[in-house]
Amino acid sequence: MTSFIKLLYGILIALFEPFYRFLILPRRLKKGKEDPRRYLEKLGSISNAKGKAQKCVWFHAASVGESLSLLKLIEAFIKEYPTWDILLTTGTMTSAKIVEQRFPKKVIHQYAPLDFKSAIKRFLSHWKPDLMVWVESELWPNLIFQAHKQKIPLVLLNMRLSTRSFKRWVFLRSVFLDLLNCFDLVLTQTKELDQNLKHIGYKNSAFCGNLKYAADHPGYSKQELSDLQKSLKGCPHWMAASTHKGEEEIVLDAHTELKKTKENACLVLVIRHPHRCEEVERLIQNQGLSVQRYSAWQKDKNAPFEADVLLVDQIGVMGLFYEHASFVLVGGSLVDKIGGHNILEPMRQNCVALHGPYMGNFKEIIKEAQVAKAALLVKDKKELAFSLLELIDNPKIAQTYTKNASLFLTQQTKVLSTILERLSPYLKDVNGKAQNNQAKPIEGTESRENAVERA
Repeated sequence: MTSFIKLLYGILIALFEPFYRFLILPRRLKKGKEDPRRYLEKLGSISNAKGKAQKCVWFHAASVGESLSLLKLIEAFIKEYPTWDILLTTGTMTSAKIVEQRFPKKVIHQYAPLDFKSAIKRFLSHWKPDLMVWVESELWPNLIFQAHKQKIPLVLLNMRLSTRSFKRWVFLRSVFLDLLNCFDLVLTQTKELDQNLKHIGYKNSAFCGNLKYAADHPGYSKQELSDLQKSLKGCPHWMAASTHKGEEEIVLDAHTELKKTKENACLVLVIRHPHRCEEVERLIQNQGLSVQRYSAWQKDKNAPFEADVLLVDQIGVMGLFYEHASFVLVGGSLVDKIGGHNILEPMRQNCVALHGPYMGNFKEIIKEAQVAKAALLVKDKKELAFSLLELIDNPKIAQTYTKNASLFLTQQTKVLSTILERLSPYLKDVNGKAQNNQAKPIEGTESRENAVERA
């Protein structure tokens, strides 16, 4: 069954390649969704002509969130292994911009090759990585099998799967295990996932905690922050971050309720997908609230802000609004089937973090944060409005949450050292000796030779 599915996938992806190359890719270029200078990297071309050093580690992160979660790890890696080259691949233009702006200059960025065999072979032929580290749960079969075939050690880092996704994979258990068995090591975000993997027969996994605990907060302009503070001075304000369709109605209802008591209250609304701005702007107006877009505010920063809602219509400014806000509702959590977004980011910037009941993607974090009384659950618009009013009127309650959150984050920072220790057996110097002789693979982890023979 597994061989048949692999064969079928190989045929389908091969048939799809010319369709993507000659139809989809030109359309994406025309719409501005691909980098016109570097889009061929996704087909295996190498824009960065730099060759690899004697040793090269390849980190792969799908998008912005995964990229940022790697920043602190890569900085620590460079200190520990200064002679290694660092190759980082991502899939989106936004993530490429983040890498350029915030990552060490030593990091070489490429767009990840798509799962076409021709693209993958060109990519691997040039870089010849000595270790490949994937982040979270994006599994591309051809890329995994080709790297495994070339005997490149593979590590899946910070793996997460929702209960729903895991059940789907269990239905294709043999295929799932065939993919996982290419990895020398899988480090999971949660103990539950580690136990589930062992339950279905995968032995090379271990729980190490969530890499997002160690992530740095997004950057921001100090001048922009000063302008924002002056503009909103005297207005009780709060923020709803990364909201999705169906959540804005709940948020706006809560804000309307809040304004019954706090007439000049302001909501900073950062929607997950900025292309929905027009739709959300109409929704705000239909609720009887006034709205100004962030881009419009930037043109007249000196004027007092008088609208009910500041609608953020740009990307890459989350750090600015987290730094400005005192209370942040984390989106993706008020409606089902999204799974929530990263609650640690606002906590890291000294905000009181509120979230809805649907945080399946961060189940373990939420559980621990609730025990530590570091985050606040709100189940509906009434609880959201009530909690905001209580936090605004009682600064001591807000201070308790932020202090608990700070302590909670401090206790979790050991995840970086744990990950580096787990990676050390696969990181050898130019003479073939492990650079950290004290670190050992986890119990039950197979050697690369045994894994290749088994495959």
